[in-house]
Amino acid sequence: MNTRPPCSASEAWPQFLHGRPVLVYPRATGLAEEGWTSVFELPDTPVPSRQWFAVLEDIEFLLVQRPGGRHWFAGPLQSTREWRRAARSFRSVLQLTGPFTSPGEFAASAAAGEVRAVTVPFVLVGRLW
Repeated sequence: MNTRPPCSASEAWPQFLHGRPVLVYPRATGLAEEGWTSVFELPDTPVPSRQWFAVLEDIEFLLVQRPGGRHWFAGPLQSTREWRRAARSFRSVLQLTGPFTSPGEFAASAAAGEVRAVTVPFVLVGRLW
């Protein structure tokens, strides 16, 4: 299971990619067989993977399941109202990862084509605002 949170209070990870809400996971592993692709290969309207699933409970606890039902991430998520509205509207989020450990390294990884993405079905439950 990924133990690094998708974002940190002290760091400014991107919240959106082409208007779609994103979750950023630094240095995730085991991507090849789980539907990840280059962000440059994403279609204009990405289709959510049926193998992944994400739930945000009471606007603060995120659970992401990977193929096979194993947990990819389970823990707190700091999100804005705008982000939650976009996630609810699209019913999916883009998960991003690559060889970066900080927001400063993210842009360089993206420019080099090293950022990978998977579109994940997403639901909000409980207290939403």
